[in-house]
Amino acid sequence: PTHTQSLLHQCMTALNFISVNARGLNIPHKRTTVLEFLCRENVDFAVIQESHLLRRDSGRLANKHYHPIASSSAATKSKGVMVLCKCKLKFDFIDSWVDDAGRIAIAKICMDGKNIALISAYSPSTFHASFYELLTKTLLDLTGFYLVLGADFNAVWDSSMDRTGGSESRDQQLASEALRRWTSDTGMVDIWRMLNPSLKDFSFYSGRHKCFSRLDFIFASRDLFQNIQNAHYIPITWSDHKPIHCSVTIRPSLIKAPRWRFNSSLLRDEKFIDQSNTTLYTSTRNKERKAKLEALESEYATLDAALQHSFNDNTAVQKELVKKEINSLLRHRSEFLMHKTRQNYYFNSSKPSHLLAMKLRTEEHFADIFCIKDKDGTIQSNPKEVNASFASFYQELYKSERNFNKHICNNYLNNIKLSCLSKDDSAKLDSPGTLQECEAAVQNMRKGKSPGPDCIPPEFYLTLWPAAGGYDPIFNQRGFIFKGCEFGSNITTS
Repeated sequence: PTHTQSLLHQCMTALNFISVNARGLNIPHKRTTVLEFLCRENVDFAVIQESHLLRRDSGRLANKHYHPIASSSAATKSKGVMVLCKCKLKFDFIDSWVDDAGRIAIAKICMDGKNIALISAYSPSTFHASFYELLTKTLLDLTGFYLVLGADFNAVWDSSMDRTGGSESRDQQLASEALRRWTSDTGMVDIWRMLNPSLKDFSFYSGRHKCFSRLDFIFASRDLFQNIQNAHYIPITWSDHKPIHCSVTIRPSLIKAPRWRFNSSLLRDEKFIDQSNTTLYTSTRNKERKAKLEALESEYATLDAALQHSFNDNTAVQKELVKKEINSLLRHRSEFLMHKTRQNYYFNSSKPSHLLAMKLRTEEHFADIFCIKDKDGTIQSNPKEVNASFASFYQELYKSERNFNKHICNNYLNNIKLSCLSKDDSAKLDSPGTLQECEAAVQNMRKGKSPGPDCIPPEFYLTLWPAAGGYDPIFNQRGFIFKGCEFGSNITTS
């Protein structure tokens, strides 16, 4: 491994998560049993449902090893959810949020440069659409956070895999549909099912209905974890629910180069149109604007001091003129910053289309393949194993199944009669594009469309073509257009 890879490996943090429905923690010896269990399993973060603790008693589930960082309680000794962490764990605590019904508790932390929201949720035993609506709305407000959610949803994901016994009631079907829809909306993944796609295991047995079901889950953001070592249910005696335990490694934060995009507002500046070196012009303009702003602010301070010393109408008018000029420069700067951060405002603002914004953002996560089933049927989540599986697959895919015989290939190719272009057509296709053809392509572009991979919008070409005519300096000599350059289809057709 390279030096950089070695450093990243050293920086990766291995964590153990657990989610459990405790079925009441008001008895002292049960709280002690739970805390000893967490210590024995070397748990770093625990999300607990049905604590049954009142708000004033939530601090009782703590010892020298663990303490709560978020807790939601109901008005009575029922429901209740908590998030616990190991005392020796190093992270920055940001904030917490809880509802007032003992259903949702969220702890926001920063670890290894990542903002992570640890969520404990407990769904009503009978289907309530309002619970999933509140949970979805709450997660939408966690913009910029990776999510880890442990929950007792009182619903199964797939009745054929996660439940035994007879047919489901209508209420159970609605709860399962809501769970799948919520997962699709948030883009989170079921850690246990991802590692065990065909295994049947259950976390709860209902004596009333004589059936087993998998009601307890750990969901997480798709691209948070670098490697998932295991996920399994642990049989216990102090609750009728099995805790779900998973060991993961947090993916290290990598500094990405910022996306560059041409500033279309420059096209309204006549000086920019006449300037040959656009980069030099932009840098010079920023320096001139900064120097002018500093000079105006200094002049404004001088005029203000003069007015305080001795009021004069001419000085007051001059001060107002300088003030307007300063505000004009600041307004232009703020407009530019708003242009640069438009996407960020869209993702962070509170609006009806926020769900769509979150779903669009999660599309980027789906491009990251963080686990794969190899040819032996084993789920691999280690990046090296994932890459090795892909390499092996494509080596087998493109490997010839027959021995190569050069003589047979030559005979086959020599006997094929293909139609050929005439010399005139071939010469016409090989000839450089004309200025008129390029101009026609430019004029067919539509304004207001997103730029292609070059990050230059159609307005750039539409504005500068009449002035530059397709040759230097704007288009870097005519060879830029005529020698191998193409307008992308997403620019010419969109």
